[in-house]
Amino acid sequence: MLWLSKFDAKETASLLPSATVMMGVPTYYTRLLAEPSLTREASRSIRLFVSGSAPLLPETFDAFQARTGHAILERYGMTETGMITSNPLEGTRVAGTVGKPLPGEAVRVVDGAGVPCPPGTIGHIEVKGPNVFSGYWQMPDKTREEFSADGFFKTGDMGEWVACDEGHGHLRLVGRAKDLIITGGLNVYPLEVEERIDSLDGVVESAVIGLPDPDFGEAVTAVVVARSRRTCCARNTPRSRANRYAGRGFSERSRQRSRPRENSGQHRMTSASVMIEPTSPLLKNTDMLPADASIDWRKAVSAMSPNTSASTIGANGYLSFLKK
Repeated sequence: MLWLSKFDAKETASLLPSATVMMGVPTYYTRLLAEPSLTREASRSIRLFVSGSAPLLPETFDAFQARTGHAILERYGMTETGMITSNPLEGTRVAGTVGKPLPGEAVRVVDGAGVPCPPGTIGHIEVKGPNVFSGYWQMPDKTREEFSADGFFKTGDMGEWVACDEGHGHLRLVGRAKDLIITGGLNVYPLEVEERIDSLDGVVESAVIGLPDPDFGEAVTAVVVARSRRTCCARNTPRSRANRYAGRGFSERSRQRSRPRENSGQHRMTSASVMIEPTSPLLKNTDMLPADASIDWRKAVSAMSPNTSASTIGANGYLSFLKK
C-alpha cells in the first residue's frame, strides 16, 4: 500500500504503475484528468479504479474511461451501514449511478410521507439489512429519529431509481437532503445543476448552493472553475438541458475568470464567479476582499452581503466575487 501525506495529482499519476487498485473520491479523478501524465500506459497495471464518498459526474466517468481505458467502479456506503450498493466488478458499469443493492440489502426511495417513489422520481434513500448499525451510542432520541417505524435507516441522502433501460435497477444519488435548494417553492438538487454546468465547454468543475433571496426564498447560485484561458457559456448547452431549470431561478448565462488549480485537498479558488438571478439583490463588494485572495469558497459565499443595492451588479446581472 502506498501512503501519501496529501493528494497530489502529479505524484499520484507517477505512482500508478506501482499499484493495482486505486480508491478515491470524485475530486481525485477530476484532478487526475487535469494531469497530462495520466495516460493508458501509466494506468496499465491498475485492475480497478473505485470512487465513493460523493456522486461521480457522468462527464468525469466518460472522460476518465476515454483517457485511461478504465471504467471507474462507483459504489455507495456510509459509516452507519458499510457498503449499500455497487456497480458490478464484472459487467457494465453505468455512469452517474452507484449500482444496485448488494445481496441482503433492502434499499428504498421514498417521498416525505414514506411512500415509495417510482423510477425517475427523486426521494429520500432508506436502507435496511444486517450490516446496518443498531443505533447511535447513548443517543436514543437521535436513534429513534433516524429509523422508520418498520426499521429502515434514514440515510439523509437523496436519490432516484434509474428509469432508462441501460441503468434499470441502479440507484442514482443527487446529494444530501440538507443541501436541497427550495426556490420559489420548487426543489432544486445541486448535483443536477452541477452536471449541466460541468458539461459546458471550458468548465473544470462547479459547486451549486442556495443563497437567501427575498423573492424566491433561495437563489440557485453556482461557483464555477474555468479552464485556463477559456470562457464558457450556457448558450453552448442543448436547449433541453437549459430549459429544465427555467423558472427555478437558474440563469442560462455565466461569466468567470480562469485560475490555476491548487493541489490542496480542500476545494479552494483564487478566482471564480457566482451566477445569480439578474433580479437578485445578493451581491458582494469585491473591494472587501484582498487583491491576492485565496479563499475557501464556502466562507467567501457566506460573507456575501444581502444588503447591497441591486444596481451595483450592472446590466448583465452577474458578479465575480473572488479576485486573483
